[in-house]
Amino acid sequence: SSNDWVVRLLSGSGSAINNIKIPRAREISFALKTAQPGLEVAVLIDDDNSQMEGSLRMNVEGDNAWHTYSVRLDSAELWTNYSNGNGAIDGDYVTLDALMFYAPNQSADRIIYLDAVEAIKINNPIEPAVTRLPEVFKLHPNYPNPFNAHTTLNYDIPINSYVNISIYDIHGRRINTLVNSQHSSGSYSLSWNCTNVPSGMYIAIMQVNGKMLSSQKMLLVK
Repeated sequence: SSNDWVVRLLSGSGSAINNIKIPRAREISFALKTAQPGLEVAVLIDDDNSQMEGSLRMNVEGDNAWHTYSVRLDSAELWTNYSNGNGAIDGDYVTLDALMFYAPNQSADRIIYLDAVEAIKINNPIEPAVTRLPEVFKLHPNYPNPFNAHTTLNYDIPINSYVNISIYDIHGRRINTLVNSQHSSGSYSLSWNCTNVPSGMYIAIMQVNGKMLSSQKMLLVK
């Protein structure tokens, strides 16, 4: 058959208001047994905004043996939008709405055994990513150094500033200007492609708001 086979097992009455709230620091686990090959399962939850989110589909073993499956509530990468969802779990609690089973191109009756649906505390919760802004202006040493053909320079800007980074030879002649623009606070990276520049010692100088604040010596070897 060309029809997809879909089964939705509801938690409680299928309404979020009738289901038990589960903290975000949990993973939803369940045991399944089936002899049907090619099955996939997804977890459907309602978040604090009453939006329904679905987990990414998981492949189900079809060897007629019990297997345990789980999905973490604190991992944004595991969830996508479903129905009126937005692809993110909003709030500190969710309610389990349903388990959804999919079997492409199957229309015959199939048997699935389900057991031990639990919300288990996560022993190693995912810490939220923290973006740390640099505290000082800094032009880092280039890499590789010595180098051939091209090299990379990283630099830090702690506050909004006008930044100029230029390359000079040992006689003080400017060879190239790599950046000359307004920057917001953050860390940056740029590459110097010097295929048409002769071997020798060069100096990268970073000026911020017209003042020289940092420099690095670089050795080009061809």
